[in-house]
Amino acid sequence: MSRRSVGAAAVLALVGLGGCGGSSNSGLTRSQLVAKADAICAQANQKAKQIPTPANLVQDATAAAAYFNKVVPIAEKGTDQLAALKPDSAASADWKAYIALRQQGVTLLKTIQRKANAHDPSGIQDLQKSSAFQQQLAAAANKLGAKTCGQ
Repeated sequence: MSRRSVGAAAVLALVGLGGCGGSSNSGLTRSQLVAKADAICAQANQKAKQIPTPANLVQDATAAAAYFNKVVPIAEKGTDQLAALKPDSAASADWKAYIALRQQGVTLLKTIQRKANAHDPSGIQDLQKSSAFQQQLAAAANKLGAKTCGQ
């Protein structure tokens, strides 16, 4: 797999970070939470896939900046929507861990965006980190049972 395709896959995965809710303690049950989260993630994934990944993402800071300037707001909105979901006590710990990782993912995307806009080549290293980070995020989503959010 090329560096571009690894980077693009990792970015799409980070953008698609998601969440759900419903149950006792006036929160969402795990199944309600997962249903809502996967819906949010599906919407974010669909929007992100509409943004073409530049063939020269890693080599051209201007192209990378234009791409991340479009992708980051999608990731932020999805993460904010997910963070607004309130799980019941049974799902709370897993949900908080997932949301914390999502927020870290948005921070990583913003760092990559900032460096691309500044033509800082160290952003490529951050982009490479996103692949390993996506694996952690997918594991947290899978622990919740959120299939779309774990892709």
